Amino acid sequence: MTDSIAVVGGGLAGLAAATWLARAGATVSLFEGSAALGGRATTQEAGGVLLNQGPHALYRGGAAMAALRDLGLKPAGRRPPSAAFGLRGDLDEPLPAGPLSFWTSPLLEGTDRLRFGSLMARACATPNAAAGTSLGHWLADRDAPPAVADLVRASVRVATYCADDGVDAGAAFTQLASALRNGVLYLDGGWQQLVDGLQEQALDAGVRIHTGARVRRLDGLRLVGPDAAFDRVVLAVPLPAAARLLPDHAALQAEAAQAVPTRAACLDLGLSQLPVPDMALRLGIDEPWYVSIHSGHAELGGPMLHVARYLAPAEDRPPAGIRAELEALADRLQPGWREFAVAQRFGVMPVQSASVQAPRGLAGRPRTDFLGLPGVAVCGDWVGPEGLLLDGVLASARQAVAETLARRAA
Repeated sequence: MTDSIAVVGGGLAGLAAATWLARAGATVSLFEGSAALGGRATTQEAGGVLLNQGPHALYRGGAAMAALRDLGLKPAGRRPPSAAFGLRGDLDEPLPAGPLSFWTSPLLEGTDRLRFGSLMARACATPNAAAGTSLGHWLADRDAPPAVADLVRASVRVATYCADDGVDAGAAFTQLASALRNGVLYLDGGWQQLVDGLQEQALDAGVRIHTGARVRRLDGLRLVGPDAAFDRVVLAVPLPAAARLLPDHAALQAEAAQAVPTRAACLDLGLSQLPVPDMALRLGIDEPWYVSIHSGHAELGGPMLHVARYLAPAEDRPPAGIRAELEALADRLQPGWREFAVAQRFGVMPVQSASVQAPRGLAGRPRTDFLGLPGVAVCGDWVGPEGLLLDGVLASARQAVAETLARRAA
């Protein structure tokens, strides 16, 4: 008799897990509370331009790319150039990226140039050596001069989306090394390409997809809301959602209470044309800014400008003030953009529901069997010892599937 398995959550983790389980012969039902699949990966069309929920990049050498290929997807997009500029005060200068720029960039002076190059080389060559140490302590232990420390932080932010000195340095440097070694892709059609592709694979595998089907609580192996019982359950949801489904689970509630989410304030601007067409990526050095034209490297229906601020954990400024700051930054780098705006969206985005804090690091994140409930596995951006962002999402989904199938076989 075929096992019946419920997957709760229709984001990329849930779609991937459901597909793998169905391909293994299980009868799989996926439940998504909202009307559409995809969660934070959905892309919206406005004014003829495709808007991701903030800037998204797929790491070419990470666990996510391997998982997507295993699922039958070949993500279409282009790799942006590695050249970038740094903003510090009134300076807008190329970031040190090669021998010449290391010796000429006004962003560094004197011996700071050698210090930055040495620290970055060491961090990316042996990232695991920094595991268990916070980024702030790692920099302090090496007496990094302020200008050098700021550049290291800016490099970590763009790779991890995390503006937090408490982040585990080993996890951060592992992600940074992957980005520098293999680069990233900006995806044609936005990340909806992944949502649509995984939905197609899930349906082809026989997954029964239920949207608008909110699960209010998990009672053993029964989903309260759809009011249906299963032989196995996979919770493929962010940490706060998992805590809501199991309000009496002490360990899960404790995990949710101490979690430090990764957030970014994002201003997404669809334009009929770019005032400055060939603008390179800009990273803030003394402020945690990010500005990039993703449409220059992906088909998004028209010019697409992302202006973002990575938010510190305790940062609690009024959203209107942050938006005004980001609009002023767009004025600085793309003067006159308002005349060409065809779509605008601003929001404070939950990038990752629980960032990887030191000293726990990646190895200390909950396992897929963390709940200790028979027949129930978890996956998502807060689970498992491998990867950040989508790399962690799909790596944990694969682990949850392996555990579910192993228990099913037993």
